[in-house]
Amino acid sequence: MHRSGTERSPFTGEALWIWGPGGNWQHDFNHGSPFRTCYFRKSFHVPAAGAKLTVHLSADSRYTLFVNGIRVCCGPAKGDIAHQFYDTLVLDSYLKPGENIISAVVICFSATHPDYGELGVPLSIMTATPAFILDGVLMDKEEARVLETLHTDRTWSSLSDRAYAHHRSEDAPGIVSGLGEDLDYEQYPQGWQCGADTGERWQSAVELAVGVTRESVKDSPLPYRLFPRMIPLMREENRRFAGVYRSDSINQVEAERWIWDGKGITIPPGKQISLIVDAGELTTGYPIVFFRRGRGSSVTATYSEALYKDGRKTVEKVLEGGTVEGLYDSFLCDGRDHAYEPLHWRTFRYIRLDITVGEETLDLPDLFYRFVGYPLELTATFSSSDERHGRLWEMTFRTLQLCCHETYEDCPYYEQNQYAGDSQIVALVMGYMTGDWRLARQAVLLFNWSADYEGITKSRYPARVPQVIPSWSLLWIVMVYEYWWHTGDNETAALCKNVIKSTLNWFEGFLNERYLLYKLPYWKIVDWVKEWDHPPGSPPGAEGGETGLISAQYAYCLKLAARLMDTLGQADVAEHYNRLSGKILDGIHAYCWDEAKGLYKDCPHLETYSELGNAWPIIAGCASAERAEAICAQFNRSGSLAKSTLYGRYYVFRALEAGGSYGKFAELLDWWYQMMDSDLTTWPEEPWLARSYCHAWSCSPGYEFLSGILGVKPAAAGFAEVLIAPQPCGLTWAKGSVPTPKGRIHVAWEIVRNTMQVEVQVPEGMNYKIVLPEHPVV
Repeated sequence: MHRSGTERSPFTGEALWIWGPGGNWQHDFNHGSPFRTCYFRKSFHVPAAGAKLTVHLSADSRYTLFVNGIRVCCGPAKGDIAHQFYDTLVLDSYLKPGENIISAVVICFSATHPDYGELGVPLSIMTATPAFILDGVLMDKEEARVLETLHTDRTWSSLSDRAYAHHRSEDAPGIVSGLGEDLDYEQYPQGWQCGADTGERWQSAVELAVGVTRESVKDSPLPYRLFPRMIPLMREENRRFAGVYRSDSINQVEAERWIWDGKGITIPPGKQISLIVDAGELTTGYPIVFFRRGRGSSVTATYSEALYKDGRKTVEKVLEGGTVEGLYDSFLCDGRDHAYEPLHWRTFRYIRLDITVGEETLDLPDLFYRFVGYPLELTATFSSSDERHGRLWEMTFRTLQLCCHETYEDCPYYEQNQYAGDSQIVALVMGYMTGDWRLARQAVLLFNWSADYEGITKSRYPARVPQVIPSWSLLWIVMVYEYWWHTGDNETAALCKNVIKSTLNWFEGFLNERYLLYKLPYWKIVDWVKEWDHPPGSPPGAEGGETGLISAQYAYCLKLAARLMDTLGQADVAEHYNRLSGKILDGIHAYCWDEAKGLYKDCPHLETYSELGNAWPIIAGCASAERAEAICAQFNRSGSLAKSTLYGRYYVFRALEAGGSYGKFAELLDWWYQMMDSDLTTWPEEPWLARSYCHAWSCSPGYEFLSGILGVKPAAAGFAEVLIAPQPCGLTWAKGSVPTPKGRIHVAWEIVRNTMQVEVQVPEGMNYKIVLPEHPVV
């Protein structure tokens, strides 16, 4: 959909931000919704010889674009107000000779604020005011002459919506990804996309302000600075449901034909039915319900990650009595033919359809869903002598898919927020499994833009409610370093240089005379460790006192930043960071090491110990080789160590690697193996199955298989050189391939008579080094 080659620069002063009747200052919208929704369209003529059309467009908050009644895409990508992303679309294939219509429906969330306690508005979509903009020029087929300009201005027609309403849901507490949707087709302007609606009073759009970029802005009444989209458009594809879990008051066979083959069902007047359809796996997409006739009938679609039993979500395959609870949408039929789909995609494994038919027979010709997600391609390969790894690999990639849309997402059902702590791991997994680092680059820059007056980054971004988690700011620095180390993108790293320095300087202000972080403000969450509940996720002692654990994270980040600053030509800054890191590590050793237990305490004044409180000192280089090996032997075994969760185990893996004990990695896959025996199709947020059943921070095995078991790692920035150091981890063979910016690397190894035999293929001209384990049998 993107045209290659040189193009004119968009948003040079002709395209205007517009809104519907009353502009963005009058509240003339449908009071059944806290949101404002508006329709826009413009007609234009295409000669018989054909034409070329490229448009650039954006909206606050979300648009869906149509050409001649055909849905093109949704957007824009999530940015912030100073970086309002716009999309560039080539629409040539949608054009026809004669009259054409380009149209869009836009919904704005600016009138409301996210609510944690109840179902709220999208927290991750930053918004200021209702606004829509499109910059478009219709060219002749040879692209030599302008036929017509399609820039948004008062020549566009607009219509305020009266059909959409929105609701909270008592069955979906804590969701901040958006309100449920109610659509009354009696009020809906059917055929508005192509001008087929009649009786509607369309009016000229109201002009708000000139669209500007960061380069062209001088002054503007609107805060937006238009910025080109940094990632590809989302992938969309139609998929059918896998089965019917339960059907009440409707024949099961008929229901299955409906969802499998599109063989419609007819429901007589006055009847009520309920059925639960199963997608076969957790997914993200737009459910699409086709219907005709049935004036006065109502349909409610309720979405759930899993079945509920006795009011609680379960991971077990419930044979009987399972229910579906959570976010729901509904629509009211008007007797005409429609295909309902919500304005924003939903997350579901199961959908419960509750249908009440009015006085007219309701026909339901078809039901399917349009999958949507970042266009990930699984280009890496992996297999091993452990047959469980195949299923683990598959579930890891599916989890990754569902947590990657316009940003990384902690979870697709509840929050859809991009958190730095999650993203640091997810970026590595995605980079290794797909070779695609574009979403990682966007995440790196978004967090860079999030820095506030204190100089520290936000924990999640984009987000309408600011939040700071000190550890997450440190992990953003880790993510910048790892992005640079794996891609060699010096330019992007340099863009983050100043915020890295301001963030590290912020932490330096909280070092006490013992060179330990003391009285850090904000939420000190590190992991959802069960024993850490004051406040949740924060290691003991961090609240109002000294913290050895976060001090170790800080020391590690100083080391990484020193390498990066040295590369970027700031040797004096690098020297300071290395010196400061050494003093912090000395402080951790002096005040947190417990010689009697052979462990690091979470903080100096409490005798509490955790896997992460010991993993981070090892990662940071505080522990000697002998001491690190002894500590690693206690991971997942010692009752005195508070266990990390699925997320935190990534850092335990790093400690095993740094401590020369990576062979223990296989033992720490136990939770993933246990979950494979459940009805889960993705990895949850926690091993004890808390709120989210799809959380990409639990995807670290995908990275470990490729970087650890196959042993593929960059030995210089951007894989200019490669280290191949395979780890057997109890396996007899493993093979696979890893995509890199320099090309694909293939590794296959097998242990024959206690000797590891390795075959390696690398791109031509790539320097590589193979390091084999001394004792391949574990």
